[in-house]
Amino acid sequence: MPLDRSRVERFAKQLGVRDPEKFGEAIDDNEAWDFARRPLDVVDLHKYWNVHGRLDGLTQLLEFSVTTLLAEVENKAEQDRVSPAEAREGAELLAAATVLCRQVSFVIEDGRAINAPVALSPQQVLPSSWRAVKVRALLDRAIFDSASYGCLLFHHRRHAEYLAAMWLERLMAANCPLEALEEVLFATIDGQPTLRPSLEPVAAWLVKGTNEPWRQRLARHLLESAPDIHLRWGDPAALPLSYRRDLLAAIVCRFAGRSLVRVPWNRDALARLATPELADDINGYLRDRAVAEDLKVDFLMLVCYGKLRACAPVALELLADQDASDRLKTYAATVVRDVGTREHRQQAATIFERLKKPSDTLIV
Repeated sequence: MPLDRSRVERFAKQLGVRDPEKFGEAIDDNEAWDFARRPLDVVDLHKYWNVHGRLDGLTQLLEFSVTTLLAEVENKAEQDRVSPAEAREGAELLAAATVLCRQVSFVIEDGRAINAPVALSPQQVLPSSWRAVKVRALLDRAIFDSASYGCLLFHHRRHAEYLAAMWLERLMAANCPLEALEEVLFATIDGQPTLRPSLEPVAAWLVKGTNEPWRQRLARHLLESAPDIHLRWGDPAALPLSYRRDLLAAIVCRFAGRSLVRVPWNRDALARLATPELADDINGYLRDRAVAEDLKVDFLMLVCYGKLRACAPVALELLADQDASDRLKTYAATVVRDVGTREHRQQAATIFERLKKPSDTLIV
């Protein structure tokens, strides 16, 4: 079972963190609980905290985590056989294999794997120059979970997705043709490029604030075919502000004219995507009667998780709107409750008193 908050703070205190509650708040602020579920993960966060005096965004934490886990080996003799550069290259290759083959397990060649027929062979993935002892030294790194039934896998799927994206970045830096990258990421359906669902997490990591032509072209493809992947995958906080605006507009455009909209998202991604500079854009979509109610609910959750207080007045407008459904008003009230000021909540109470037949959920 993963560590809960109280255990993380107790362990952090024993590690030497002077203010474990502040440490826990920093994990909250950076949506970093995925990196605090094992004692070893907490040790890594403690090391980052000691070096930087803070916790940073997902990209920085993930890069630090990957580097640390690939370097940690108890047996120094094994460490001598795999340099840090080789360990990184090998991990990227194995991560790419798990994503492209849609198979998360690696069989340990000298073990008896119950599910060996469907597990990947690391020796077939890694360069032929890697001897068996070198392969095993890599698989002993802490980035992989302990072996079970003769197989092992990456400790966290996010490690594999991130490393697979870094492998593709390395290929593009080595002048891999853009058409080859597009062929890997996209399938052509009815004459239109469509992002392969299994590669959505990888594609999300490849969009960054750089001016490389291949990255700009990929960003255009994603805005056209799958802008909503950034509500679930990658590190939305690392996206340029202009791209975040474009992806919100692309999502609205993609579902224009629909009354029923289902956009998958997760809380961490919404919190990372939100920034005060997007408040005006979101307010415009919330006021736009042409935007589907389901999408407005998603935007209200974006406001809530991103703590965008500048959107609280518009949430009050929705709460007072006679044409708004009780469902939409319930989410608007949640925004006022969680991110509004005391004055906003007082205004909400006044509006609520004037409602004729509020729903049970809105009352609660």
